[in-house]
Amino acid sequence: MRVEIQLINELGRALFTSERASKSAKHTGDLQLCEERHAEYGRHVLVARLQDTRGGIREPIVPILLDAKVLWVQGTELRIRGTERIEGVEYAQAWVAKVLPC
Repeated sequence: MRVEIQLINELGRALFTSERASKSAKHTGDLQLCEERHAEYGRHVLVARLQDTRGGIREPIVPILLDAKVLWVQGTELRIRGTERIEGVEYAQAWVAKVLPC
């Protein structure tokens, strides 16, 4: 599913709406939600990925969300939250995603 996302947090800190407009860029790519075995957690987790598939290679655009949960879906928008790992540290993160036409 092709979507445009905007990150809600920066290093685990929630961005105010005005900060999101200036600090948080919008990213476009293919959204994938799947369950994967995670060795460090010792269990299966739901993983959300935003990938660039234009060159035929699935390249991540933003860090993956581990333990992802879909919070709401309304029309063509949805919100997903989870934890992202940056340089070995996990931070809370949420994405607002808008489904784009094919």
